[in-house]
Amino acid sequence: MVDPKLKSTLLKDPAIEEWIYMRSNYKDHFRWNRKNAFAGIMFGIVVPLGIYYMAKKTYGNYILEPSLREDSKDTLSKLDKSKWT
Repeated sequence: MVDPKLKSTLLKDPAIEEWIYMRSNYKDHFRWNRKNAFAGIMFGIVVPLGIYYMAKKTYGNYILEPSLREDSKDTLSKLDKSKWT
């Protein structure tokens, strides 16, 4: 805790106190507007759909498994590498 002697020397910044209050009680002061709706749609729908589309598009195009056997070098050289790019 704060020493009672030092308590009188502490200064409170009203802007910081207001920011702390608004941050802890954001549900009481939130209103939907165009900016909030746009951000909600972008991060709730568009970004996940974009990630899903890219995942489906690139699925199976790359070999991601590490290979530790010596004979795997021969099998990799026999594969059709034109599909990898």
